[in-house]
Amino acid sequence: MHDKLLQFQRNDVWTLVSRPEGEHIIGTKWIFRNKTDEEGNVIWNKARLVAQGYSQMEGVDYDETFALVARMESIRILLALACQLKFKFYQMDVKTAFLNGFLKEDIYVEQPKGFIDPHFPDHVPQESTLWVKASPQSLIRQKDSGRNVDPSLYRSMIGSLLYLTASRPDISYSIGVCARYQANPKESHMTALKRIIKYVKTTAEFGVWYSKDTSDVLARYSDADWAGNADDRKSTSGGCFLCG
Repeated sequence: MHDKLLQFQRNDVWTLVSRPEGEHIIGTKWIFRNKTDEEGNVIWNKARLVAQGYSQMEGVDYDETFALVARMESIRILLALACQLKFKFYQMDVKTAFLNGFLKEDIYVEQPKGFIDPHFPDHVPQESTLWVKASPQSLIRQKDSGRNVDPSLYRSMIGSLLYLTASRPDISYSIGVCARYQANPKESHMTALKRIIKYVKTTAEFGVWYSKDTSDVLARYSDADWAGNADDRKSTSGGCFLCG
C-alpha cells in the first residue's frame, strides 16, 4: 500500500485540497491480491487503490469511460509482419502506466482508508488522473423470458473468453453475441456460453499460426446479410483484413 501511494506521489497524481461545496466526492477502496507463479506459489502481495466509480451517473459526473489498451488486431498484424521481416520481440511491463494519463476535468476523491492526513482529515484529493469502471447497459433489446442467472459470474466468463480470443479468433463472433446480454443474462445465454467453453475444450490444439512462407500482401474480405439479427431484424455487415 505504501509503495502504491509512493507511485502516486512520484507521478503527481493528486493534491490534497479543502472539501469543495456542491461537488460529488468519489470514494476509494483498497483491493488486495496474491500474485502466484505457474505452480500456485504466492510470490508477492499486491495492493491496488480503486475509485468507486459506480457512485457516478452518466451525463452528470462523466460523459464516457475507456481504457487505452492495444487492439488485438494491431497485435496480430505486428506478429505477422515480425514473422515476415524476422523481427525480434521483447516483452516488458510498464508499472502504473495509467498514472501517466491526463484529464481536463476536476475530479475529487476521498482520502485512502488507513492513510488519512491527521492534520487535514476532512480534505479530499483532487485527481489529475482517474480510471472509472462503469457497467454500460446493453444497447440491444433483451430477451426477457427465462430464468435469471448470476450476472457477475456471467460477466466473468465473458471476460475470460474475450481474453482467449487473442489466440482463438474463431470464437470472437459467438462471444460477441453472448456479450450483448451481460446486463440481464438468462439461462439460455448461460447455456450458449457453456457450449462455447465445451467447444474450446475439445479444440485446445486450435490457434493462430504465423509462418515466414505466407504472403505479406494485405487482403480484405467483407460480407453482409439482410435482416440477420434475430432480435431486431437489422442487417449486419462486417469485414476483416488478413496479413501473413
